[in-house]
Amino acid sequence: MWKPKEIIVHEKVMHDPVTDHFLYQCADTPAKYVASGTPKNIIAASDILSNAGNSMLEKILAGKSVVYIAPATDVVDTFTMPDRWYTDQKV
Repeated sequence: MWKPKEIIVHEKVMHDPVTDHFLYQCADTPAKYVASGTPKNIIAASDILSNAGNSMLEKILAGKSVVYIAPATDVVDTFTMPDRWYTDQKV
């Protein structure tokens, strides 16, 4: 089973049952906590991400070994499509 080399946890989900279960499953993996989910704060908290090289490939490969656990709120923008779109389509 794959396990991350590092886990970054947002403080809002610190004592969440799902977070606790994930951390239990990866007990030998270091976990760090952040108060903000901005990329700058996550990279600063992560030894792996902050030491990744300058190339895009190095950053992508480093990111594959780190898990970020965040709250589900305000993660995805609300998507809406007005009803008029359907009536304007030619069938």
